[in-house]
Amino acid sequence: MLTNTSLEAKEGDYTHPTHALDVLDLKLLNCILITLPCAFLTLLDLFANVVNIRVFVGQGLTSSIEISFLAIAVTDLVRVVFVPFELFCISSYVDESDLSVKLIEFYYVVITWPMNCVIRTSLHVTVYTTMERCFCVLFPLQIKSIITKKRTTVVIGCIVAVNGLTLYPIYSTIYLSWNVYPKINRTLLGLGFLKDKTEPLRINYVVHIVLTVLPLGLLVILTTLLVSHLYANRKWRLQNSTTAQVRKASLSSRDIKSIRLVTVVAALIVSCYLPVVTIVLTCFFIPDLNFNGKYDTVIPYLFAMVIVSLSMSSIVSTSIYFKMSTNYRNAFMRLFYPPTAAKVIASQS
Repeated sequence: MLTNTSLEAKEGDYTHPTHALDVLDLKLLNCILITLPCAFLTLLDLFANVVNIRVFVGQGLTSSIEISFLAIAVTDLVRVVFVPFELFCISSYVDESDLSVKLIEFYYVVITWPMNCVIRTSLHVTVYTTMERCFCVLFPLQIKSIITKKRTTVVIGCIVAVNGLTLYPIYSTIYLSWNVYPKINRTLLGLGFLKDKTEPLRINYVVHIVLTVLPLGLLVILTTLLVSHLYANRKWRLQNSTTAQVRKASLSSRDIKSIRLVTVVAALIVSCYLPVVTIVLTCFFIPDLNFNGKYDTVIPYLFAMVIVSLSMSSIVSTSIYFKMSTNYRNAFMRLFYPPTAAKVIASQS
């Protein structure tokens, strides 16, 4: 049985004329601290991911690592598409009454959970990429038979499917409905939920936390393991470099470069995802820290922190690709410079 939710405005809402200046100051503060910086970073994020997709596709996707990086860029691009709608919904300059929509609740139903799904997908693909490079260190002779382009594509497809299936419980619990808001004496389109279905909603929060925190912890472990094995392998190879058998079993120069690239990218993602995980855990353990809770005025700033952290991840990753990968750098040059100039610039990099 479906039921509508009647959500009243709280006593702290600014409705008295004497508070007009305070409201104006708060709106200006939100614009300066949230809207403008996030909009600027979103444009850079969009550019970075579009460039990454063009470059990886232009390289021909000849290896599994390129397929994984392409999947990360695509998921990050999808995430960026949600950001303008997010900024619109949390903007303090938008009059909800004129739109007949409770924007923050509309955002929660339509944007929050698909965006969480996309963010987790990008994180999980990064974990898989790091695991792949670990196999490259542990089994250098068998890596080409263990990790193939076809298997990588299948694994990434499974990651997308599993994360997509996590949306079913939440959307079997919540939906958009017309709700009465007595404080403003209006009926607005907002959050509705199935009667006696609050427990599945909490379970879905737990699932989201588990699927975010555990992969991040696994990413830290794999990155540490990768770095330690890389240095151990290098030391062992130098000590036994006279034998042909050891030279054959050792990692190639291309493998070492890809391992270093993955390690740096993984370390970057861990540092950028830490604020996101911290916010998720804080919102879970403090029930009043939500869109309709006691501390709802803090929510836009938390959203802004998530946007900034994830945008910086994509932007800096592009710089790392350019700096550490010769193939990426050459493909980037061919994309933006004439062939002759691209060769000269690439040779000087």
